[in-house]
Amino acid sequence: MKITFVCLGNMCRSPLAEQLFSAYARECGFDCETDSAGLLDHEKEMSENSKIVLKELGVEPKPHASKLLTQALADESDMIITMTDKLREKVVEHFDVDEKTYSLSDSKLLRAEVEDPYGCDLDVYRKVGESLSRACPYILSLAKTLLSLSQR
Repeated sequence: MKITFVCLGNMCRSPLAEQLFSAYARECGFDCETDSAGLLDHEKEMSENSKIVLKELGVEPKPHASKLLTQALADESDMIITMTDKLREKVVEHFDVDEKTYSLSDSKLLRAEVEDPYGCDLDVYRKVGESLSRACPYILSLAKTLLSLSQR
């Protein structure tokens, strides 16, 4: 199973979500591939504050360069998780992947959007990290459900 996390610039939220979830899934013994992408193309590193938050949450940051969500990546993903409803709408509109795209505000997930911390102080990034950490068990549960349905 491949799970792709999507935000606007792929520098703050989606790489943070990807790396937090990847670590969580490994701890739980769930075998999956994770990725992240954005809707803006600018090839930047993960934000320093996102790296700090990962370390504070016990995850060693992996190298990351932002990338654009492409049709190929959308097609090869089994689940696409967006940070907000608006991002979900844009992904579905541009890539026709409605059935496998979820916003974190979905009732099966966090039930809250995760707003962009870009340009904010470290405390805002910490709140984003806490929200994304809380979402990990819900994402895992949904992934397991989808995987079992696809194997029937």
